Amino acid sequence: MKRFLLALAMLLPLSATCGAAPGLDAPQPVGAYLNGAFPQTTPGPTGTWGIADAFPNLTFVDPVRMIKDPLSAAHVYIVCRNGEIWRIPFSSTATTAQKVRFLDRKANTWGYWDTGMLSMAFHPEFGVAGSPNRGYVYVFYQYIPVPISNDVGSSSYMRVSRFTVPDGATVADPASEYVLIQQYDRHNWHGGGGMFFAPDGFLHIVIGDEGDANDSHGVGQKINSRLFSGILRIDVDRNPAKSHPIRRQPAQLSMPSGWPQSFTQGYYIPNDNPWQDPAGGILEEFWSVGTRSPYSMHFDKATGDIWIAEVGQGTREEITIAKKGGNHQWPYKEGLANGPKAKPTTLIGEDNPPVYDYGRSMGGCIIGGIVYRGSLHSGSLTGKYIFGDHNTKAIYALNRPQGAAASAEYLTSVNRSGGTKAGLSGICEGPDGEVYFMELGNTGADTGKIYKLVRTGGAVADPPQLLSQTGAFSNLATLTPAQGLIPYDVNSPLWTDGAEKKRWIAIPNNGTHNTAAERVTYSETGAWKFPVGTVLVKHFALPVDERNPSVVKPVETRFFVHGSNGTYYGVTYRWNEAGTDAQLMTTGGSRDMTVTRADGTTRTQRWDFPSRSDCRTCHTTSSDNVLGVRSHQLAGDHYYSLTGRTSDQLETWNALGIFGTSFVSRDPATLPRSVNPHDPHASLDQRVKSYLDANCSHCHQPGGVSANFDASFSTPLFAQGIVGGIINRPINGPTDKVVDPGNVARSLLHGRFSVTGANQMPPLGKNVVDAKAVALVEDWIRSLDGAGFPDASFGMRGDYYTGRNFATLAFSRVDPAIDFNWEIGAPGAGLGDEDFSVRWQGKLVPPATGTYTLHATGDDGIRVKVNGSTVIDAWIDQPPTEHDGTVTLTAGQAVDLVVEYYEATGGSVASLAWTGPGISKQVIPSSAYR
Repeated sequence: MKRFLLALAMLLPLSATCGAAPGLDAPQPVGAYLNGAFPQTTPGPTGTWGIADAFPNLTFVDPVRMIKDPLSAAHVYIVCRNGEIWRIPFSSTATTAQKVRFLDRKANTWGYWDTGMLSMAFHPEFGVAGSPNRGYVYVFYQYIPVPISNDVGSSSYMRVSRFTVPDGATVADPASEYVLIQQYDRHNWHGGGGMFFAPDGFLHIVIGDEGDANDSHGVGQKINSRLFSGILRIDVDRNPAKSHPIRRQPAQLSMPSGWPQSFTQGYYIPNDNPWQDPAGGILEEFWSVGTRSPYSMHFDKATGDIWIAEVGQGTREEITIAKKGGNHQWPYKEGLANGPKAKPTTLIGEDNPPVYDYGRSMGGCIIGGIVYRGSLHSGSLTGKYIFGDHNTKAIYALNRPQGAAASAEYLTSVNRSGGTKAGLSGICEGPDGEVYFMELGNTGADTGKIYKLVRTGGAVADPPQLLSQTGAFSNLATLTPAQGLIPYDVNSPLWTDGAEKKRWIAIPNNGTHNTAAERVTYSETGAWKFPVGTVLVKHFALPVDERNPSVVKPVETRFFVHGSNGTYYGVTYRWNEAGTDAQLMTTGGSRDMTVTRADGTTRTQRWDFPSRSDCRTCHTTSSDNVLGVRSHQLAGDHYYSLTGRTSDQLETWNALGIFGTSFVSRDPATLPRSVNPHDPHASLDQRVKSYLDANCSHCHQPGGVSANFDASFSTPLFAQGIVGGIINRPINGPTDKVVDPGNVARSLLHGRFSVTGANQMPPLGKNVVDAKAVALVEDWIRSLDGAGFPDASFGMRGDYYTGRNFATLAFSRVDPAIDFNWEIGAPGAGLGDEDFSVRWQGKLVPPATGTYTLHATGDDGIRVKVNGSTVIDAWIDQPPTEHDGTVTLTAGQAVDLVVEYYEATGGSVASLAWTGPGISKQVIPSSAYR
């Protein structure tokens, strides 16, 4: 089927108001924070939470854990996923010269994804003179028996080893390795790896389910086969008074030729472990069972509790306090939801459900986690479990009030610094008892950072308790906005269970927008920058009578505030039953609304109110915080009741001086604009693309969640990875696509729009299916045949080949950017997940004159040519590794760019970023390509 060039299709007929008067005559003065009605920073009893660089002079390759030195509070150890452990001074002034490599096993460590070198534990008698254990340290890592450059695929070994620090030394002897557990691992995911010695002297180790989906290896509920899926408890001292020798070895599996067998040795089994069999019928190491992907484990010395943070499959993330003989319920439960398999008829141990779980509306990759016992924040965090989420970068404190349900309090965010799969990777306690966060940086590069949780200022009072007290409306009954509030509308609104919405914005000014503090920085294709003190207002009213849609009931009014510290916060007001005023909410909640059907009967519709932390689920730093207020959404006419005029919104804002010089007045019809998804005059492509942008792009965009498509309006449809897009976690089977042309059943985009509950999209604030949108998407999918998408105006042409040396062309497409982590998936139809190559070709147009550094990351080979000259050449098998090259470019002058890449086996990463004049390190955007 032929398709018109999307960019041209988006150009609508000339605006009826082209050349007409603006909608408003002059700015109305309004003070910052809506004349001071709202606080300058996030309201709360403890001041403003944030993070500080703990070691400004130091970086690491993929840091995942910080381990305290048992002999001195003056040093810590940094465990890195790539197979290195570093010893550094515990000081903000620590320098690279003081950074000492404690252990290096990177040549034989599979350091990708959520596996690698993951933890370390010192023997309780470490450093005790005369003890035979004085030099022992235990390490959990993913071992591969051949050098990592000889990438052999997706299998390796889960290994727990003991290393020795010789007397008088400060580093471990790598030749001293003594392997306690070596177990073949068929799929390098869900490693687990948390370790600690309990007061009884026994070593505890938490391990995942061997990877893949749905417990496909069948280890989740077994203790007689292999040491996966549970907490292990072993006696490394082999004390016959407390433990006995190993009675059973893990089962052997078929492995690559020449690889060693699985085995256990060098420890005893504690006599009080929950499952014992003198006949050797079970693996007695198990202390609990049924874990999936327990990325972290924390022992709270104050209570003796063992905390597990476990990554879910596609529905729930969970936090559990583990118990002896407990069953963590995977795969028959995922969090508190039913899992992919049935509960065993005969259960091993006792059900040990989570104390807290959360869904995809809040995140998708939990990172634990410690119970806070420090002093800096003792008034507010003591006894609370601090955790975060890799996907959303948010940090939370878990509140567990006696007799009430647990809840998560949003604290702050650890901003992703860029690169593939970068983000929050660990939360640990420092020698000072405070909270430290590990951040990966640019995967495989020496850019990972460590941050400390900090708090500035004192308690910040809430805004007024009643909506009527905020001064936002001069007449609350009619919702007449106060002076300075500018009404606006969007072309394609977010679905909110059928509610009607009204929107206003208060941009601080004294009657003239003549300073930077009073102006919005406009962008035609990207996010706008708003001055500090800006307040956005959105009001929701629900139609409650299907016989008369004009009958609505006010439900909620939200405020989103740009704070003085550069961050945003949100608060919401819940309207009373009489509809006369609204009360400030401090937590989330829900309300049942009665709706009259067309036949006169009634139904109950639930309305969810977001908590303050829920606001950060969508309003993330990746989405630049403010949603909806973008050029393509505001391009078009709006009726201004104050003047009785209808005029183009962008021209009106410009006439008020809001944009300063960042906006150049032009014919409104020349600007890209989204459309109402239910506009019968617009094409299916236009309508669906607009709907996806409004409802999905705040998460599904570059730097957002780890999905494979980009729903941003500015990305051409054919380059979004939607049509034929790869699914990370299929629901129906391996044939699932984001959209499978012509096939609704195999298109998960349609499937997740058409449901509520665990698999719904969008994940937050949806209790009613948008039936009209579901029908629209269904019609669109049936209209597609997967062919005929035209070339992009922006992007690089990618030719994808079978084989590592461009053997046979499989397909071509235009990629808006080179930033891929296919992990264990394939780039597209006709290719597998290994043994392929790609050649991207196009023009690179720099925005400024000067020297640029190109940063190419490849797993495996990658090389870059500019105007025919090779700038980067790393044509080798390698883990994800960054290579740099410099070029001198002239503003606006296009240069020929060729990027070549091949994938051998295992992981698949290809990325091209740059730094240059006025450009901090970032993936080269589509706007720079021609």
